[in-house]
Amino acid sequence: MRGNIYILNLYLSIFEIGFFILEIENFISEVVEMNGKYEVLFEFRIRLLRPKPGKGSELDWALSSLGVDELGVKIYKLLLESEGLTFDEIVSRIGAEPGKIMDSLDQLYSLGLIDKLGSTYFISRDLSSSIRTRTLKVLQKVLDDIAKVVERGGSGSVGE
Repeated sequence: MRGNIYILNLYLSIFEIGFFILEIENFISEVVEMNGKYEVLFEFRIRLLRPKPGKGSELDWALSSLGVDELGVKIYKLLLESEGLTFDEIVSRIGAEPGKIMDSLDQLYSLGLIDKLGSTYFISRDLSSSIRTRTLKVLQKVLDDIAKVVERGGSGSVGE
């Protein structure tokens, strides 16, 4: 090993109907912050989890598989039960720190799981549809952008 080596574990797993799930263990932000070479624009973690019998629901499992933490799951469920809520309404109902709530909303929005119109956050599609269309497009774009940078650089190596 020479220099700084960044590890991004990619595992392809076959999903029910021929889709592939890209399992990404992404800890690059810690490394990025250490050397200051890069600015983190979007960070995600996707895992293929095996549910334990009698523990949680499919919704909890799916959101956890997408790297959504407990606060994000609470927010998603709250939005699922409503026709839309403003940031202030979400803060008052959840009761967590506003900064953490905003981080969770940003993650849910960036993954394509929730929508925002004006100041209102809402869910317009069921979770499986959002994953198959919006989340998959986000991941494809990120991976395409990474591949383009590697192609332009020619070396194919990450970090030095």
